[in-house]
Amino acid sequence: MTSLLDIYVLALLDRGIETPYALQRQGGLSLGASTPSLRRLAEARLVKRKAEVGMTNRPRHVYTLTASGRELARNGWREPFQSGRLPSDLESILRLSEIAAHYGAPPAEVARFLRTASDRRATLARRAAAEPQEGAYVSGNAITMRSSSPESRSRSSQPNGGGGGTVTSAGLTKKIPKHNRAPAEEVRRPGVATRYSTIVRAPCNSRIPG
Repeated sequence: MTSLLDIYVLALLDRGIETPYALQRQGGLSLGASTPSLRRLAEARLVKRKAEVGMTNRPRHVYTLTASGRELARNGWREPFQSGRLPSDLESILRLSEIAAHYGAPPAEVARFLRTASDRRATLARRAAAEPQEGAYVSGNAITMRSSSPESRSRSSQPNGGGGGTVTSAGLTKKIPKHNRAPAEEVRRPGVATRYSTIVRAPCNSRIPG
């Protein structure tokens, strides 16, 4: 199945944009995106490539559509545009709406497509914001974030600069006495050593024997 990026490249070629550098300047496609796409399209015999000598006497690769490539450029966008299966990323949404507008989709349909895409992305954003972030666990009413940074674990594992505090694990609290400790405090349970970047006091204040 041809990707939306490939259909976008075909649509740009159908407008007379012929080289990777022209695709970059006029279509906003980086060489890292257009070059693999053009290779795929050439292998699928949707485009033809020929080398021309440019003004600097260096070979210049020019791409033109085959008959099947032109057909796909002009009609391949219709199914994803009309099916309601919206692309997941914003770039593809904008490209698809631009292709549809170029090939004569009614402005009202393009506007409805963009509104639907906007509403769906807003819903997904609200849903993601309501969920605990990756690396977090819930203890009572508190959410503790695990840090991937050794430096932040070291700093945060010493409350008040190493002056005492509590470390929470699975709703249990261990008191940290006031003295300088190693760079990171570990809460050890049988077979488990866990580090945390945020120190909270759990609802249950039962102490773990030191």
